[in-house]
Amino acid sequence: MKIFSILVLFTTTFLYADCINPSTSLDNQENIKTVLECFQKEINTLKSSRTVTVNAIDGLPKPTIEKTIMVGNYEYNLLGCSRESSSVTCKLRIVNMGKDSGSSIIDSYVYDEKGQKFKISSAFILDKRASSTSDFISKVPMSAHFTVNNFPTDSTQLSAIKLNTGSGQVMFKGIAIK
Repeated sequence: MKIFSILVLFTTTFLYADCINPSTSLDNQENIKTVLECFQKEINTLKSSRTVTVNAIDGLPKPTIEKTIMVGNYEYNLLGCSRESSSVTCKLRIVNMGKDSGSSIIDSYVYDEKGQKFKISSAFILDKRASSTSDFISKVPMSAHFTVNNFPTDSTQLSAIKLNTGSGQVMFKGIAIK
């Protein structure tokens, strides 16, 4: 009954003609498994390709999220990266989706398009250094940013951002520098 309820919810909420149609029989486990796998692929596609506008943080206008990564109970939204001379600053929105807890950002790196590794010079969650633990209240968005100094001025993108956080490793790839 639980699986049937999930299927009904998905079919009435989303129109997944590729996954299920009126002639699809759900009376055996193999068909149910096939339909559920199809739904999972559709959900993953939606998660990886979404662009979302979020509420303002710290007086900023509603930013557009470039990429979203979920690690543990934390959702990391990359809002974008910009250059000022040889420094690159990236802004994040972090939301603890679990119970109130603490987290930090330590010993983290970015990579340019040539594969060169650069240590993040400074990172902040709100106005507090991210290397010390910050309190995250459940479902309350927190703004964060980090800066990389001495980044090549001819680089136009970050091939990877590798953040080591209290909730695990967060990896963003293919980020344009604006």
